Amino acid sequence: NVKAKVNSGDIEILDIEKAELETTSGEIEVRSSKDLIAQTNSGEVEVQELNGKCDIKTTSGSVEIKNTMLKQNSKITTTSGSIRLLNPNEIYFNTKTTSGGANIRVENNRLAPIEITLETTSGNILCNIKS
Repeated sequence: NVKAKVNSGDIEILDIEKAELETTSGEIEVRSSKDLIAQTNSGEVEVQELNGKCDIKTTSGSVEIKNTMLKQNSKITTTSGSIRLLNPNEIYFNTKTTSGGANIRVENNRLAPIEITLETTSGNILCNIKS
């Protein structure tokens, strides 16, 4: 387990079971995690592989997960930034946007046992198979 809090600077993690990461101004990059809690006020969150669950929040910055294999309900929230999930397993995408669009290019199964809530105030949501 790793906990990291940085005021101004990036956080980069390779392979980790569980991580709680927070930065005021900077990016968060994770190669692989099973349980990820991440928050940034000004910066992007990029995850190569998520194999479990997440709770990610950004105030000004996008979120991208390249290989999304969720095993528990999860949530991603941005105030000003896009959300991009690639190669997801069969989950239900509960999307909420105020100013932006949601483009779900994979099966969105309301009966799936796992749900991810994707919320953005100003930004787009994309869920797709391609990288």
